[in-house]
Amino acid sequence: MAQSGTCIVAQSGGPTAVINSSLCGVVDEARHHSCINRVFGALNGIEGVISERFVDLSAMDGELLRRVRNTPGAILGGCRHMIGEGGEGEKELERVLEVFAKHRVRCFIYIGGNDSMDTALKVHRACLAQGRDVSVIGVPKTVDNDLAETDHSPGFGSAAKYVATSVLEAGIHASGMFSAENVVIVETVGRNTGWLAAASVLAKRNDGDPPHLIYLPEVPFSFDGFLEDVSLAVKRYKGAFVVVGEGIRTRTGEMVGATSLRDPFGHPHLGEAASNLARLVRQELGLTARFIKLDLCQQSAMHFASLTDWEEAYSLGKAAVRNAIEGLKGAMVTLVRKPGYGYECSAGHALLEKVANVEKPIPDIWLTREARRVHPDLVEYVLPLIQGEVAIPMKGGLPDYGSLQNTQKTERRCRECAGADSGCYSGVS
Repeated sequence: MAQSGTCIVAQSGGPTAVINSSLCGVVDEARHHSCINRVFGALNGIEGVISERFVDLSAMDGELLRRVRNTPGAILGGCRHMIGEGGEGEKELERVLEVFAKHRVRCFIYIGGNDSMDTALKVHRACLAQGRDVSVIGVPKTVDNDLAETDHSPGFGSAAKYVATSVLEAGIHASGMFSAENVVIVETVGRNTGWLAAASVLAKRNDGDPPHLIYLPEVPFSFDGFLEDVSLAVKRYKGAFVVVGEGIRTRTGEMVGATSLRDPFGHPHLGEAASNLARLVRQELGLTARFIKLDLCQQSAMHFASLTDWEEAYSLGKAAVRNAIEGLKGAMVTLVRKPGYGYECSAGHALLEKVANVEKPIPDIWLTREARRVHPDLVEYVLPLIQGEVAIPMKGGLPDYGSLQNTQKTERRCRECAGADSGCYSGVS
């Protein structure tokens, strides 16, 4: 960075089990560089920047950093706020730059997914337009694994590990109950991509093991074909264990699990695919069917997070700070897999304009049209990402996680920003 100043870091979108590991990577790396005077955490993503609600993270000691790194969810709070085009969006961007100037911000690091990278890109372009010397760097985060330009996204490996384990365990349970409960349908997240649903195949050790059927958003869904597949699976395996991605849709674009509600980015709310298909099985086939929504559990299962995922998330947080100090602007740090035997990933970067609002589906060469199979190359791609377990501190038989304490924010304002309206305070515990 050309001048010393403040680093603001924020978390956005749906949290993952390791999003706080990336945050801690930012904080840990920043303290080793004298050109970064302070690190502020913005509460609730870009909304916290606009409303000037910060936590001073500079003084986090090693023990506190460890506790936060081992905690699921977004410790700073996420958001799904969209900076729009036109007048209102321009006002919000002006406000962001005003806050940057007030706190002498030289580095803005935004941890998030597709829509979050769009926000980061807009902030970067606003800085360029007004000649502000601020390095805007994105850090990838999504269990959907749909961010472009990176081999995979932090958060996916842990979610894939949890999904595969859940299917393994629930599959053993269900197989012993097929005489009474014929069909089980598990729903994973993934609006337009089926990376998590496909990862469930890791639970399959033998041909007859669950999951028997897997349906991905990348492959057009057929209701008639689904009913035929289930009937055949019940005949062959005495029951059917099915995994569906929440975003499965027909050839005409009808989303099986969509509701009438929409999020701030215009996306329809999903989450009814498994329940709708279970109802269809009961009505059309006369079989008993139950459904399982892994939902938030697959995003927050820190107790069974992938060590590989946890370490890579941390490394990208550190890489974001290093890139900012070296003068990189308007980019997202990425994971670059080394080709050849064995697994090795290093940090790279890609321009935000190549990442924002771009989705990475499962490659066509890894897709099969048979609902009972997932391409072996996809298995080899996912398997290294779920390796290892994180040592989680326990208390009373349960994980001992960290938290933010907001109760003393008024009394504990940052000395440098002291003032009734500064919005800056310390309060991590």
